[in-house]
Amino acid sequence: MAGVRAATAAAAAPVPGVSAAPPPRYYLVMDFEATCERDDRNWVPEIIEFPAVLVDRKRLTNVAEFREFVRPTEQPQLTSFCTELTNITQADVDGAEPLGAVVERFEGWLAKWGLLEDPLVALPVTCGDWDINRQLPSECKRKQVTVPAPLYRWCNLKVPFSELMGCERAPGMAGMLKALDLPLQGRHHVGIDDCRNLVCLAAELVDRLGTDLAATRERRRPVQAAAQPLPPAPPPQTQAQASPKGRGQPAPKSVGEKAEAPASVAAAAVDENERSLRNLRKRLGQMEELERKRLEGAKLSTEQLEKASKLAQVKDQIAELERNMAAAARRGVPLAAVSGVEDSWDG
Repeated sequence: MAGVRAATAAAAAPVPGVSAAPPPRYYLVMDFEATCERDDRNWVPEIIEFPAVLVDRKRLTNVAEFREFVRPTEQPQLTSFCTELTNITQADVDGAEPLGAVVERFEGWLAKWGLLEDPLVALPVTCGDWDINRQLPSECKRKQVTVPAPLYRWCNLKVPFSELMGCERAPGMAGMLKALDLPLQGRHHVGIDDCRNLVCLAAELVDRLGTDLAATRERRRPVQAAAQPLPPAPPPQTQAQASPKGRGQPAPKSVGEKAEAPASVAAAAVDENERSLRNLRKRLGQMEELERKRLEGAKLSTEQLEKASKLAQVKDQIAELERNMAAAARRGVPLAAVSGVEDSWDG
């Protein structure tokens, strides 16, 4: 690895559409392998190898590795094409745990290195956006598994490679290694081997560009619903209320029943906040699409360029609003009432 220049690398320039963050302590290099079938575009893949390599950002050296096979549950039988491509056998996955259990152990491994307490301590690094932007979130959603906290922003190595080589479209991992005269170690499409090769590729890019890797894309984190306090327990019955003389008389309302009207108002405020947030996210998606077109060289109007230029600023505002949404819901304040946000999206 090229470590001398990398150790003094400058901070990477901010990427439009990605919120700013301090330099990470680690890179978390990941590359999933999934079920597949030859020439079947309708195939729904499931992760069958879940590997990661933790890399010290300053020294560009491996710190630790995680690797587990995953048992597919939607289509448990591997195709012959999948085994041929990945070298993963039916016995490998039959003896493995399903995705939820593997993700839980992966989070335990992350916690060991302090990566759950502060998700920005490590920057995930991938070859393409498929692993973290599409495969993991879609499969976790189908299987009701929570995506680990650090895996919402990442660096797609194809972006700094394209910057270095001056090309519009980067090749796959093997092609990038070849272009940079780096040997392919192990076997391609074996997830842990691919991760180790991506570590070498990342180190070479850092050395040649003279900058640290930076996030090239991020997904919005789900808003965590605010925990509602339990109503106070009703007061104990008095002797008069418990006596037979009290039968047939309407019982006095408990404290919890008296709070019914305010609780309904608070629930309505939460619903309004969620609707407002969905609307803001929809507009954010439109701005991200404009930015993507701009980066691809499409001609945009002056109005569209102005809107796209505000993308990073608005994403920061949205992130802050998401963190404060629970408090806003408790106060019964609509999200749209927070000043200085929706005006930025106008038009």
